[in-house]
Amino acid sequence: MRQVHAGISGNFGAVSIGRHYGLYYDYIDDELDRHRSHYSDAIVFGDLFVSNALVYRSPQWGRANFGVLVELNDADAQGNSIDERVELAGTYVYNSLSVHAGYVSSPVHEGLLGLAASYRHRGLNFVGVYQNIERAKGIDDTLISLGVDADLTQLNRVRLAVTTKGDGTSADLDQVYILLGGEHRFTGHFLAFAELFSKSTDVAQASDEIALVSGFRFDF
Repeated sequence: MRQVHAGISGNFGAVSIGRHYGLYYDYIDDELDRHRSHYSDAIVFGDLFVSNALVYRSPQWGRANFGVLVELNDADAQGNSIDERVELAGTYVYNSLSVHAGYVSSPVHEGLLGLAASYRHRGLNFVGVYQNIERAKGIDDTLISLGVDADLTQLNRVRLAVTTKGDGTSADLDQVYILLGGEHRFTGHFLAFAELFSKSTDVAQASDEIALVSGFRFDF
């Protein structure tokens, strides 16, 4: 559960190879999946880690930056690619507004597109995320998420996020996810969090649930 990579950086940006956080995840899904808990995985489409990947991250050019990730895996006996993917993502920043875009091309789906925006006003941070993944046979799944973070103090924060998931196979399987949680930061690299997670479906399913998730996070 960590990154392992090596590379070089300079005025041109940074190039590295190894195991990285997914570039799409960093730019799009991180706006929602703050603590990368098991339950919040349900409201993201990107992969948290991508192994054996070459990544380029640009420097900040004016108000914008971008990144490119290429996975360098092999081919199977029939010559088909195994988990090879390309991820493109970028950010544009204007004062307190940040706009992100990301795209993933992968053999396991026909394409993943994500758009996200966040706006910070005093102690509040408002987030909106749109994600669409085109699976095999032209079936699309769509996620639309809205969230708000509120800084109670410099060390404590609360968050509410609501996500609707449109199921491409049946409207009866459309889902609503609610995350209500908070965090306490002990240091710049260590925090504790708790989240109340709720999942419901238009037509009740056995997988619908409510759970309380808690844990610690280390950032290095």
